[in-house]
Amino acid sequence: MFPFFRKLRENLLAKNRASRYMLYALGEIVLVVIGILIALQINTWNEERQNRQQEKGIVSTLRQEFHTNRLVLNEVLTRLEKTRKANIILMDLFGRPEDRITGVNTDSLIFESLEYTRFVPSQNALEDLIQSGKLQLISDDRLKNLLYDWTRVMGRVDEEYSGMKQKTEEELLAYLTTRYPLKDMDKYGVLNWKESSRLSIEKTAVFQDITYENLIDDFLYRLTRYINTLEEAGNIMDKIISSKDSIVH
Repeated sequence: MFPFFRKLRENLLAKNRASRYMLYALGEIVLVVIGILIALQINTWNEERQNRQQEKGIVSTLRQEFHTNRLVLNEVLTRLEKTRKANIILMDLFGRPEDRITGVNTDSLIFESLEYTRFVPSQNALEDLIQSGKLQLISDDRLKNLLYDWTRVMGRVDEEYSGMKQKTEEELLAYLTTRYPLKDMDKYGVLNWKESSRLSIEKTAVFQDITYENLIDDFLYRLTRYINTLEEAGNIMDKIISSKDSIVH
C-alpha cells in the first residue's frame, strides 16, 4: 500500500497538480492521526482490562483477610463478654453481707474479671495495598471509604486497649497485690496451683473498700468502650465483605 501512495504522490507532483497533492498529504496526516488514536485506545482498553484483573485479585485477597479477621474478632468478643459479666457480678458484691460474699467463689471471679484479649487482626493485604499505591485500582468508592473507616476505628481500638491494659497493671493488680492472695486466683490460670496461699488474709475486706469498687467500675467502663469499638469494627468488616462480594462475583 505504501509504494502505491508514493507512486501516486510522484505522479501528482510530475503533473504539477499541487492542490491534489496537498489533499493527498492531508489525507495521509488524517490516516496517521487516526492510526495513533486507535493505537492509544487499544492501549487504554488493555490497561483498563489489566487494572480490572488486578482489582479482582486485590479484592479477593482482602476478602479472605477480612473473613479470617472476622472469625478472630468473634472469638475475642466472646472472651471479652465473659470478662464483662465477671466484673458486673463483682460490682454486685460490694457492700454485701459477708455470708453473701463467701457464698461466691471470689478467687475464680476475680481471675475471670482480669482475663481479656487483645484483637490483633492480620492486615498484610491492606498494608501492601496502601503502601504500593494500588488502592486507586479499587473502583468502588464505597469500599475505599470503608477501608479508610476500618483504619480509623482500629486506631481507636489500639488506644482503648492500651489504656485498659495500663489501668489493669498499674492500678488493679497493684491494689490486689497487697490485699488479696494472687496465688488463689492463679489456681484458675496457667499456673494452675493445686493449693491456696498459706498466708492468712481476709479476702472479703476488699468488697467493703470504695477504692476497689471504683477501680472495678472504671475498668468496666473502659472494657465496655473497648467492646463497643470492636463491635463497630465488626460492622465495618461485614460491610467490606459484602461490598467485595458484589465486585468479585
